[in-house]
Amino acid sequence: MRQIALVALFLMFSAAAFADAFDFEATAGGFYPVLTVSNGPQTLTVTTEGFPGGFVFVGGATEGIATGMGAQAVVGNQLELLAINGFAPLRFSFLLPIFDITFRYGDNGGDDDDPVTIDAFDAANNLLGTLNGIYPVDQSDSLTLSGSFSGASYFIARTTPGSNNDSIFYEIESYTTSSTVPEPSGLLLMGLGVAAIALRRRR
Repeated sequence: MRQIALVALFLMFSAAAFADAFDFEATAGGFYPVLTVSNGPQTLTVTTEGFPGGFVFVGGATEGIATGMGAQAVVGNQLELLAINGFAPLRFSFLLPIFDITFRYGDNGGDDDDPVTIDAFDAANNLLGTLNGIYPVDQSDSLTLSGSFSGASYFIARTTPGSNNDSIFYEIESYTTSSTVPEPSGLLLMGLGVAAIALRRRR
């Protein structure tokens, strides 16, 4: 009985860690000085990095975003305008620490061949790791970068200097946030499980 109870408790606490996504499909398109979106207990804030007056654009480009990214994603801009050489790196900041994440990124033209770099930082601004990927050279391409970290607070995504750097759309295909406290539904199920075990043991 004790082993069953321990297994039940382990499963409940394991279920408290959740995986989800931010694909920006339900976000109103347009330019944002600061973009904040929520998904359950997690909140994501997207801003431009290195351009305090920059804007985050939500939507698709003229030819549409790369296959696999849906109709909308985000790209950074130095001004409220989509213009050549006017793009900016993006910072993705999370309310709750991230332990696993997958970014999907794509382009609408394949006009650059610049490597993509995504740096992960903790809340104290310590670099936790770097994800490196190739540029999506064809507009029908979308690529992914994945990594595991010991509680990342924010990520900075950029391309190296090139003909039109940072002109890439991003979305977060999946992420995992660790939680040591189960959600209310988890607590209810845990209570029912413990009660059932106690009743069975009494019989």
